[in-house]
Amino acid sequence: MRAFELHDKAMAVAKEIKTKYLELFEILLEIESRQIYLSFDVISFHLYCTEMLELSPHIANDFGQVVRKALEVPALAERIRQKKVTISKARKICPVLTNKNAKEWLDLASECSCRIIEKNSGASETARGHSRIDAVRSSRYARI
Repeated sequence: MRAFELHDKAMAVAKEIKTKYLELFEILLEIESRQIYLSFDVISFHLYCTEMLELSPHIANDFGQVVRKALEVPALAERIRQKKVTISKARKICPVLTNKNAKEWLDLASECSCRIIEKNSGASETARGHSRIDAVRSSRYARI
């Protein structure tokens, strides 16, 4: 197989994976909101993901955090559906995301790399009282 053919095949599979992640997110959102895992005598969403769906603990944890936060902050689910925020980026902002600050954090997650988001989302306020979002934006622009 030639290099470009192999690359095209890799691109197609990567696109399928992204589509399947979104599909799995939608299904898991419904499963968690209705606690369907209890119907299978599984006591937690995480155990359902790892034992019944055979997802790795890492992936189950990512989906668990994001699904629970999306139920709490519907704007998160919408941005994921729009493919503006990935599951990975969503997981990094979950600890600081609220309905009150959703627009700012979701805009930031759409614009910044995972590394920048992770570095700056550890707390919701800096020592001087400026929002973490301002700190992230200034660090992002400082790197350009």
